[in-house]
Amino acid sequence: DYTGWELAEEVNRLNPRSVLDVGCGYHPFKGRINNIVGIDPYNNCADYMVDILDYVGTHDVIIALGSINFNSRDEIESRFAKCVPMLTQGGRFILRANPGIPHKTGPYVDIFPWSFEVVNEFAEKYNLKLLEFKKDSNDRLYFVYKKQ
Repeated sequence: DYTGWELAEEVNRLNPRSVLDVGCGYHPFKGRINNIVGIDPYNNCADYMVDILDYVGTHDVIIALGSINFNSRDEIESRFAKCVPMLTQGGRFILRANPGIPHKTGPYVDIFPWSFEVVNEFAEKYNLKLLEFKKDSNDRLYFVYKKQ
């Protein structure tokens, strides 16, 4: 509900010099969000086939729509922590996450149980301001941080 084409308009209104799409998949926002770079270690539609843990760059906006969502809390937090220093001061970090609901048809991987409490805990720990927190019609969480 919050991560469709309207998100592209929202990001473009911020007039970012550089946007990073972490786990961009088929890179659907390319050509819709200005100055976007997509990374994904598993999809050759990405600008760079690289994992976030191996990526270096600085961006005004980072989006991670379901990509920082799998495996243990340590795995989630290492990826999250990697993104924060890549944000410019005042930059936005936009995430969509499945709050631990397994998919009926797979994939059969651990899905981290994001919650309002975890989202706030990360805001405090990484000196981010939580600007938005919503749940969409598919029970996915959508949240936006601003780097202070």
